[in-house]
Order: sequence, then structure tokens, then C-alpha cells
Amino acid sequence: MHSPSIDCSRHKNRGCGIHCELRDLNDLNYARLEAKLEQLVAELRTEMRLACLDAALDGFEARMTRKFLLYFAAQGVTTAAIIIGLVKLLLP
Repeated sequence: MHSPSIDCSRHKNRGCGIHCELRDLNDLNYARLEAKLEQLVAELRTEMRLACLDAALDGFEARMTRKFLLYFAAQGVTTAAIIIGLVKLLLP
């Protein structure tokens, strides 16, 4: 990473030298840090939302699995009762 050029001409005192350069470097680094922190916070919020969504979907999946098993068990019992009834009806 190359060092950015520092423009001390915006300062009133042109003789500030190293202090101006250090202040400008500090401001530049602070701005970079703020941008990076904002990016990391946004990524963390996204990950937290995805984790909450995954947890909700896991709970939904478990509930639907139980409901499907109950439904198919009831269908199996009903089908078996119909078959037994038809066999009794058709056989003397």
C-alpha cells in the first residue's frame, strides 16, 4: 500500500510541517477505520438476520415433519379400515 500524498496547503500556518502531515494521516486513517467498521457492522447484522431466519426455518421444518407424519399415519389407518371393510363385505 503506497503512502497517500499530503496537502498541507489548506492549513493557515504553512510551517506546520510534520505535525500537519501527521494530522492528515491520522484523519485519513480514522476515515478508513470508520468505513471498515461500518462495513463490518453491516456484515454482522446480515449474519444475525440469516441466523434468526435459519432458526425459524428449523422450527418450521420440525413442525411440518410432525404434521406430515400424523397426516400419513391417519391416511394409512383410514386406508386399512376401508380395505378391511371391503374384504369383509365382498367375502361371504
